[in-house]
Amino acid sequence: MDHTIPESSGAGLLDSLSAFAAGPSPATLLPASVLGELDSTRLPLPARALAIARANPFWFEPCFALSPGGIPPGRDIALFLWEEPDGRCGALLPLISENGRAILQVRNEPTVLHAAWQPDTGAAATGEEPALALGCDTDPFAAIRSAVAAARTALRTFRCREEKPLPAYIDYLGWCTWDAFYQDVSADGIREGLLQLTRGGVRPGFIIIDDGWQVARDFRMIDFATDPAKFPEGLAPVVKEARETFHVRHVGIWHTLQGYWAGVDPRGPLSGRYAITHCPGRSPDFTGWPDQFTVDSRDMIEPQDIARFYLDFYQWLAAQGIDFVKVDNQAMMQQFAGDRLPRIATQTAYQRALQGAGAVHFGGAVLHCMSNVTDILLRLSVSNLWRNSDDYYPAKPAAYQANFVTINAFNNLLTARFALPDWDMFQSARPHAHFHAAARAISGGPVMISDTPGSHDHALLRRLCLADGRVPRWPRPARPARDRLFEDPRSNGRLLKIVNGSAHAAAVGLFHVGLPAADGEAPPPASDTLSAADVPLPAGPDGDSGLLAIGSESGTIIRLTAAQAHPVRLAHLEAEIFTVGIRERGITAFGLEGMLNGGAALIGRGWSSATTFRAQLMAAEGATALFHCDQPPAAVRLNDRNVSARYDAATGLLRVALDGAAPAAVVEVDIAPN
Repeated sequence: MDHTIPESSGAGLLDSLSAFAAGPSPATLLPASVLGELDSTRLPLPARALAIARANPFWFEPCFALSPGGIPPGRDIALFLWEEPDGRCGALLPLISENGRAILQVRNEPTVLHAAWQPDTGAAATGEEPALALGCDTDPFAAIRSAVAAARTALRTFRCREEKPLPAYIDYLGWCTWDAFYQDVSADGIREGLLQLTRGGVRPGFIIIDDGWQVARDFRMIDFATDPAKFPEGLAPVVKEARETFHVRHVGIWHTLQGYWAGVDPRGPLSGRYAITHCPGRSPDFTGWPDQFTVDSRDMIEPQDIARFYLDFYQWLAAQGIDFVKVDNQAMMQQFAGDRLPRIATQTAYQRALQGAGAVHFGGAVLHCMSNVTDILLRLSVSNLWRNSDDYYPAKPAAYQANFVTINAFNNLLTARFALPDWDMFQSARPHAHFHAAARAISGGPVMISDTPGSHDHALLRRLCLADGRVPRWPRPARPARDRLFEDPRSNGRLLKIVNGSAHAAAVGLFHVGLPAADGEAPPPASDTLSAADVPLPAGPDGDSGLLAIGSESGTIIRLTAAQAHPVRLAHLEAEIFTVGIRERGITAFGLEGMLNGGAALIGRGWSSATTFRAQLMAAEGATALFHCDQPPAAVRLNDRNVSARYDAATGLLRVALDGAAPAAVVEVDIAPN
């Protein structure tokens, strides 16, 4: 069959791809056998297109066809999303099989989308392997869901985020030792960090002991043991003290997929228990990188022994009191395997071992980090947490901070289908701390800080967590607003708009992420709009006036309608989150006052009678429930007790203190009958 699309036909990308498949609605698969012919058609690159592509060996980033640099040629693309002139949207995912992988890139001269099949080392393609998953819908988010669902059915190597449980620790504020100490982490440092946080009234519910705790030589793991100089009594007493003295509920620990950065020490005790392969050669991909990436060789446990290694290692960690892990350096398996071992088969063996042992000992609580490659994404059968971007670097300039939040928001389009994205830690006392706090608050993922002991903004942290350490968290990952999906907010003079929500409330976050000039001068303030079209909530029975929003910084109260767009103006690296509630019979529930994620604390709302509005909220000492009422309430009850509430007639805001109601509160507001 001749699939060729003549260049003069004017066919769009969806029509071009459809010639090689039964039809793109709502999803279909293209086998490896058609990629050569598909590539010869010179697939047109749409003007409104977005690629989630590999920025370096470890991380994805978004690239926009409409941005000044376009989509850089030669980068491996993990998701290609576009909009046709007729309003249809397509989503294209390159897939992997046991013996090879599809490569999707942009090529220049002319600018086209290039697809090819790359066999794994020592493997031969049959041609029948599913190579590309294609989704089509007028809703771009539905197109992505359809493409991922088609891949899920065909590959059977991963499960989607909604199919897997989430670890309990993510519902608490976390503290990670990395930026606090870097590799100088110690038992004394952890104690001091927890002491300083709790003295300020902030109680972390989990901690992560990051890099620096292990016994290593030449960037290689020697044994299952802590550095005796930093942890003279071992790991277990540190974990016990964190739990018993500081009431930390969950303690996690860091390691790399291969043991340590360059693997395991072939001269150490581990070499007597597991078969180890020497991996010579320096990778050119890491020229100029830190020393752990530029070593001349590496040593890895052979795939046939890696499952036993992980079961033993995690049994030891669990015995120390550890209940989850953060696993770094995962995409480095490409360099470990080199040309000696099949890359896909080796990564698959390691992922099965890691996730299997994580399920046995930690209930699947594995945070995948430095893992932004399809080899791993399409192998997430158990794990459900995914570091979504390169590290938060607190000392890097404004351009990096703006890029960081932008990258996380758009990467979510892909990664959130497979796992809950983690937008990394931040430091609360930095000049850009509020910008990062707002991003974490709306992300739907874990909220974690990496403060140096004694350097904290406790007031900002109290806008993220309750007094008992719980974090109001939106039940799904955030995503960019539909009207900004194919525009790069770093260069178009507008704001980054991020949305999230539940069945009861929503949030729209606006962030000024414009990039500074070459001389470092900050860009001017930017403006954008907010309307009902941005909000993932039904308008409710009050119709066109059925949504009300309140700004986290301005306190502005806005009635949202589809017809009217409300202007918002922010300076560089400023952010504001608008919490949106459903207005019904003159009452709107906003959640908890003063919190950046206060809307996520609203866990139920409705009417128990014709004149009684009922709201269920997370509660703790010091928390205040916030409502808007068109008229003063006739009565207010908290957990069936009559209480005094503060009503501001000028603004219509009703405040109900929730002291004594932890961990949950039911607030009932009576209105006068008509």
